[in-house]
Amino acid sequence: GATNAVFHELFPRGRIVPLPGHVGHMRALEALYAEVRTPYVFHFEDDWTFTRDDFLDDSIVILKAAPQVSQVCLRAAQDIKHARQVERDLLTEVHAGVGTFRLDVLQDVWYRYTFNPHVARTADWKTIITLGVRGEKQVSRFMRRTSRYTAFLLDGACHHAGADNSVRKALEREQRRIAA
Repeated sequence: GATNAVFHELFPRGRIVPLPGHVGHMRALEALYAEVRTPYVFHFEDDWTFTRDDFLDDSIVILKAAPQVSQVCLRAAQDIKHARQVERDLLTEVHAGVGTFRLDVLQDVWYRYTFNPHVARTADWKTIITLGVRGEKQVSRFMRRTSRYTAFLLDGACHHAGADNSVRKALEREQRRIAA
């Protein structure tokens, strides 16, 4: 329909991966990432606002230099509740000359992997899919078991524009309205 037309207008060489109806987030990602033919994948969804576009090279340099990094997250520290609370005390690191920070020391379950905008190795995704790891929390736990963590760019590249507009929150509001 109209969405596909806009996609093709913006990305004339892009390809839409057809799915049989609503398959869920992880199955959709599995189908999409099975089609990736590059060593890296740039993951983002439609409710993010990017403040710069020069992050791909830095992200790939980090992933090449630091095998313990599971992904390079592009979300700005000021946009992450836990990071804002301890911003002065964030654990920072430099990988291949690029400044990063870590959040896994604050929350060891969630900050080993996140579906927030990031750049990751395609090979890691293939492993995740092959092992049948499902959901963000499970992927993060898998990365913890393999001693890996997310490196957030110190100079973040995006903010979550859809924080108050998620489908889940709308459904919860509707359920509360009906129950009242």
